[in-house]
This record gives sequence, structure tokens and C-alpha cells, in this order.
Amino acid sequence: MSNALRIARRLKLPRELLKRAQKYLRRRQRRGPETDSFSKSAREAELSPRKALKKQHEADVQRQEYEQKSLIWHARSASRCTARPA
Repeated sequence: MSNALRIARRLKLPRELLKRAQKYLRRRQRRGPETDSFSKSAREAELSPRKALKKQHEADVQRQEYEQKSLIWHARSASRCTARPA
């Protein structure tokens, strides 16, 4: 018996609720770990679009930073090339 059910009994929750919970836990145990991994995969799939958008945003920010640094570098290089020694 799970700790949650023990606590529920001590709290004197309705007997019918405890029976339903025990029945649920037994069915879940019979299904095995493969259904748990399926549930985990389903949760991860739900999060994937958000993660992808976050990664895309991070990549966009990095690209913009690179472009700014590149423009600054090119501008400095160009000014060095056009500068004439006195």
C-alpha cells in the first residue's frame, strides 16, 4: 500500500475513495513501466514546441549579436585601410 493511501486512511477519508484509489494503483502497476515511458514521451512532446521556440529565439539573439559584432569589425577594418599615415 502506498504512503498516500495510508495517510488517507489516517485522515479518515471516505472508504469508497480509498477503494477507487487502490483499484487505480493496481491497474497502473499491472500496465508496467512501458506505459509510464509513453506518458513521459507524451509530456515531452507537448513541451517540444515551446523548447523549439525558445531555442529559435536564442539562436536569433546570437545571430543578431554576431551580425552587430561583424559590422563593427568590418567598420574598424575599413577605417584602418582608408587611414593614411601622416
